[in-house]
Amino acid sequence: VSQSRYCMLDYAMVLLRQCYLYRHLRQEPAGLKPEERDFLIKFSPFISAQSMGVFQTAFETAAYQIERNGHVRLVLHNLFFALQEGIHAERKRQRRASEAAQVLASMSGTTLFGS
Repeated sequence: VSQSRYCMLDYAMVLLRQCYLYRHLRQEPAGLKPEERDFLIKFSPFISAQSMGVFQTAFETAAYQIERNGHVRLVLHNLFFALQEGIHAERKRQRRASEAAQVLASMSGTTLFGS
């Protein structure tokens, strides 16, 4: 049973890598089912280099805990919260970047010294 959960975590990491590649390289996913492709397109905006590191650490921790015979419900529960935290952090980072871009755009018509 733990082997199937371990395989599920590995599958999820493969999908996250595909999301990362799709977002940054616009590489069209090959060999995916239509549901997987739809998920990849919808979820890829939440994957950046920073969030990928958070997600990878969360999945590796969960896999390690399952290998060590951790209680699967608790491991997956903790994984859910780690992933949710990573998604919210990425959304916050995107929001700050967008706000900074708006400020720079509004300042582009003026000079720093008012002349």
